[in-house]
Amino acid sequence: MRIVVLAVAVALLAARFALIAVHDDERVAPVVVTTTDAQPPPPRSEPAAVTSLTASAPRASRHSHVLATSSLRGSAVDGGIMLHERRVVPDRELRRLFDWWLSLDGELTPAAIRAALASWLVERYDAMAAQRVLDLFDRYQQYRSAVAGIDTALPLEGRLARLHELRVAWLGRELADAFFADEEREAALAIARRRVVADPLLTRDERTARIAALDARLPAPEIAAREADVEPWLVEAQTRGFDADGASDAERRRERSALWGDAAAQRLATLDAQRADWDARIAAYRRERDALLATTPPAHQELALADLRAQRFAPHEARRVESLEAIDALPGG
Repeated sequence: MRIVVLAVAVALLAARFALIAVHDDERVAPVVVTTTDAQPPPPRSEPAAVTSLTASAPRASRHSHVLATSSLRGSAVDGGIMLHERRVVPDRELRRLFDWWLSLDGELTPAAIRAALASWLVERYDAMAAQRVLDLFDRYQQYRSAVAGIDTALPLEGRLARLHELRVAWLGRELADAFFADEEREAALAIARRRVVADPLLTRDERTARIAALDARLPAPEIAAREADVEPWLVEAQTRGFDADGASDAERRRERSALWGDAAAQRLATLDAQRADWDARIAAYRRERDALLATTPPAHQELALADLRAQRFAPHEARRVESLEAIDALPGG
């Protein structure tokens, strides 16, 4: 009898040590980040926080409700998550997933977006993997907030250097490279091309030859992708410069063609026209809205505004306008 009891005790003790070893193996290694910022990123969450994530899992339809009532209604989730031996693999698909959820910025608070993503994750992955994705998402959100503080008066080269610093500081080098290395290489090429285009001492033939030499440094797939994948932040910076200088349509097309190629220049011209049309529609809506509010009793204003939005915008546009109004972020205010 004593032998049996002793055997059971040994077995239980061995199982306990084995369980401890498993948990030690699964412990998330801390992220080592080098930063030039005065305030470093907060420490990464440890697996103990998983309990708070799974505690909200019973509201599994939270993300479905959020999506059904947002401007993303009816769209498929973009991007994805790759796991290797229970480790989240940093890649562009993960960034696309984060950007897809963060496109709700302006409609939802950052906390609400994070909660919706958490709900989506726990329906598809175990708690440990879900928490690790959320850890990376938190860093990405913090990076985006830091980017908003970049001095817009910096020259384009200065903004690019500052962006790189913030990416490494908040994301760590591995994640920053996975998310942005291709983009930074393309941006550096675009800046070099811009210098060539702006050089008044070059003839047209010399300018064409130098741009071709710059393009030749890229691998063939990237040359083919240059016109198809123009980085939004660099385009936005260029467009702000055009707007500030009062550049004509012909000047915009000429410089964009030199930087991005003719096909991309045409797409951007189309976007300029769409943006101008949207701004004009918003301005007209604001005038009608203000007149409506001035003549409609308070008890009927909400319904009157809903009718006005339905008349002036498509359903998805009306939802966007309503969300922007709710946070006082409608353009032109």
